[in-house]
Amino acid sequence: MADRDEDDEGAIVIPDQQSDLWTAKTHNEALSIGIEYAKDWNMKDAFRELLLNWADAIKQSFSVSMENLLYFHEISANGHKITVHHSETRNTLGFLNFDKGKGFLEIFNYQSQLFRKALRMGWTDKDSRDDLSGKHGEGLKIAALVMLRHASYQIRITASGYYWRLKWKTNDKTVVDCAVTKVDAKDGNKELPQNRDGTKFRLPNSSQDVSIKIGTVYGTSGSPLTEAQAKQWLSIYLYFNCSGPKEITKTKYGAIILKNELRGRIYLKGVFLGKAPSSHLYKYGYDFYQGRLNRDKIWDVSQLPDWLIEVWGEAVKRGGINVDIYLNLFRNTKQNWLDIEGASTRMSESMAKSLWNRLQEKNSLGTKFYHVTLGSDKKIQSALKKELEPLSEEIWKPLRKYTSVKTPSEYQRDKFIGSNTVKIADTPYCQSFLWILNAALFLYNEINFEIVFKDGDDIDLDICLDMKPDKPRFILHKSYMNFEQIHRAKSMDCILSQIRSSNRAIIVQMFTCEHIINYLHARIIQELHKNKISTGLSAADKEKGGTDLILEVRKCLKHMPRMIQLTHGYHNGELYVSWEDSEAGTFSRIHNINPESHIILHRDSTCRHKHSEYVTRNEASNDETADKASCGCPQKIVSSTSSDNKVIFEGLVSTESYFPKISRAKAPIAFFGFPPSPMKPLSNKPSMEMLATVNKSENEDSSKATMVTVTSEATSEENLPVQASRMDKVLSVIPQKSLRDRMSYATTSIEAQLEKSESCRKSLRREIEKLSSKIKELEKALPKINELESICESLRIEKESLLNQLKNVQSEKERLTQKISNSTKPQAYIDALGVRIGDLNIKAATLERELNKTRRDYTAQKVQAETSKKELDVFKSENAALQKKLSDFHIKSSANLKEAQVIIDKLRKRDGEMEKNIGKLEADKEKLEERVLQANDQIERANMEREKVMAEKNDAIAERDEAIVQKNKAIKRAKALTSVIQSQLEEERSSGEASRHMPGIKRERSRDTSEQDIVNDHFGNASRSVKKVKRETAEIIEIE
Repeated sequence: MADRDEDDEGAIVIPDQQSDLWTAKTHNEALSIGIEYAKDWNMKDAFRELLLNWADAIKQSFSVSMENLLYFHEISANGHKITVHHSETRNTLGFLNFDKGKGFLEIFNYQSQLFRKALRMGWTDKDSRDDLSGKHGEGLKIAALVMLRHASYQIRITASGYYWRLKWKTNDKTVVDCAVTKVDAKDGNKELPQNRDGTKFRLPNSSQDVSIKIGTVYGTSGSPLTEAQAKQWLSIYLYFNCSGPKEITKTKYGAIILKNELRGRIYLKGVFLGKAPSSHLYKYGYDFYQGRLNRDKIWDVSQLPDWLIEVWGEAVKRGGINVDIYLNLFRNTKQNWLDIEGASTRMSESMAKSLWNRLQEKNSLGTKFYHVTLGSDKKIQSALKKELEPLSEEIWKPLRKYTSVKTPSEYQRDKFIGSNTVKIADTPYCQSFLWILNAALFLYNEINFEIVFKDGDDIDLDICLDMKPDKPRFILHKSYMNFEQIHRAKSMDCILSQIRSSNRAIIVQMFTCEHIINYLHARIIQELHKNKISTGLSAADKEKGGTDLILEVRKCLKHMPRMIQLTHGYHNGELYVSWEDSEAGTFSRIHNINPESHIILHRDSTCRHKHSEYVTRNEASNDETADKASCGCPQKIVSSTSSDNKVIFEGLVSTESYFPKISRAKAPIAFFGFPPSPMKPLSNKPSMEMLATVNKSENEDSSKATMVTVTSEATSEENLPVQASRMDKVLSVIPQKSLRDRMSYATTSIEAQLEKSESCRKSLRREIEKLSSKIKELEKALPKINELESICESLRIEKESLLNQLKNVQSEKERLTQKISNSTKPQAYIDALGVRIGDLNIKAATLERELNKTRRDYTAQKVQAETSKKELDVFKSENAALQKKLSDFHIKSSANLKEAQVIIDKLRKRDGEMEKNIGKLEADKEKLEERVLQANDQIERANMEREKVMAEKNDAIAERDEAIVQKNKAIKRAKALTSVIQSQLEEERSSGEASRHMPGIKRERSRDTSEQDIVNDHFGNASRSVKKVKRETAEIIEIE
């Protein structure tokens, strides 16, 4: 293609305004852009604009995405060519060619046009498409200006049948001029045969394609483009240097660059914009397909977190290894990668759920626990028996918002709630514990708890609240139902448990450990506060005098009656009620005060619902003389003088069952004691013969004693104390389950349960041993597979041999039979043959049985061999999978080792740089110290000057004071002199007048001029002194 060496000459024709083409062969047009425009741009910035225009032209002409194209490099000694091909059709869409010999770089677009309007500043046809880069209409013009300004490169565009030469205006190096020359046929490009195969390289067509050449394009006046400069320019386009799934992950919004050398680099539509702020804190580089630069070609860094979350969101949506790559950014809590900055507030719900699902897939065995902080690792390892996998805050917040991820406490709580529910034990200890706990919970304001026990042996948790809307549950560990189990914890140890541990013969059958209730009460309040539920007394309880919930519970527990029992009286219709009141005994012994107790004996038929009442709220105690409660049941108020208290109720109906309810009298709020089961009073009076029978059999079983019948009346010889004693024994064997009977029964049942659990443990151990031995046998059987196969083979051979023998025997039998039928020999010979045939028949039957047996053995061995072979195949596949995992692990380890080595080298390099910086800082420190010493010297000199000035000031002030004193003295002398002169003048006047009027007296002569001068001198000196003092005073004020 012929190029002209000089500017084309000819008439300048005004362009046709109605068309986008010029009407003449030659045309010059000045670009309206000043030489100072974009003065901060360098050559790479200029080439970036040309490259963006090249990429936009490919997108416009072929409707493709640049990241999905194929780029082929052809490197030779004379240059470097990059051709761009369609990913499906393989058609060539454009190319870049660096000619090392001629010193120019050509950027080429097939099937593209450049319009005349493109020379105008601000004109563009890309502003309506977001996938294109340019929208300001300035890139081509600014790129030409910068290249002419920095390196005097020649720039020639071939498009629309014209050569467009961008150059300085003749004789004016401040104006960029475009010389447009029509391409003539003599240039030869139109007449050359073109390759119609779109997949191969073809020569440019000046009327259908666009070509831009930079460097020494025509003549020798332009600066040649060096190979180093060309490589530097080509490096700014991502897809020239990076491609393939191992180096880049492409999404709808952008690409994630996995190549380690490009980490922290930001690209826009494949073109390098620059490094991100703190680029070393980025794990990967990024190419964004959407977005534009501003008019100054600067990208907004604040938009980077939004772009990143869009790209990663699409990558996670595609799944696969992309999810693991993104998750690894969050799992390294020691390195806060900026790739995930702002993800906590920008991550979508679907993205968070995808990440959480992947984390659960990687934790299929459930041995890992994902959490945000390292402070809970001990709890996770000890209580949850899991391995901590820390996560970054950036992922923890969206996971908490959108998924079911839990904290260690929440996981522990849910696992405890989901554990097996344990049936409440029917023992006095457990029942009394439940009664006291329910009484304490009953004081809570408008909260009705259901107490549930759980079997959470593998969970380090003993209490939690399950605040369901319909029924809040108070969940406890099953150990609270047993004295020994709950007191194993050091925090629950008390005097009673210490005594019990030293003397195992002591059996604790009633709950008396109030410290456990206090502990549970504090934990309940803590749990309620976690659930943002207010606690405290109800308004009614506050009106009755209650102040604080904790204090009220402790006070009620102190005055709560214990060990309430109900027994028969001596006469018909009598019931005895006894109870323990330790607080009353203490008050009576120490303070001589007898607190009162309120006892109501309720009828079971009418007041059964009152059996489960825990709290009484009587504002005032009942009258002591009243024998009926508000429900109509008998009641009594008695003074408790000791720990053991008893009261008798008489005149009861023998067919009615009764149960007692006891509480502290005259208390606004009080707890009822744990009531016994209802009981009926006796209807028949026991006889004295019955008493005698009881006396004889008091060492026998109590059930036998209840079978004694009433036969006679009591004898009169026995005194009343003996009768009373025997009556007590009779009443004690009545077949009613008292609280103490239930205690002994509970102890027996517990021992039986312990024996049963021990036997279960032994049987389980035996089963485990059997299973272990079976596993060992199976392991030993594995090497026998080959032996079984060989046995099968031998059995098969033996089977074939037997079949052959059987066939031979049968053929021999047939031959002999035929021989007998055809034989003419004597009968003896025939008989011998018959005997032989019989033997052969027996042998054939024997062989048939052996053959069948061999067949069965062969079938069984074959089945066993096939089973063993299948197991062997399974083991081989598992072994192969393990080998593959091991090899993958080795590959990953080697990759990690290489990466670690690279990081170590970088750290060493940084260490060397830091040492250099430290040396520089030490030198700077020494210089600063010298400057500080100089400054201190200057300060000292300034202080000395200041002291000198202050001394001069003081001297001036002293002189001023002295001048003022002299002034005052002069004024006084002047006044005195004036008065003297005036008196003398007066005297002279008076004497003159007398001399004028008195003859013979001669008038004195007047003073001469010398005396007058003396007077004037005194006044003059005084005036001058005053003026001098004023002048010096003004100077002193000015100095100050």
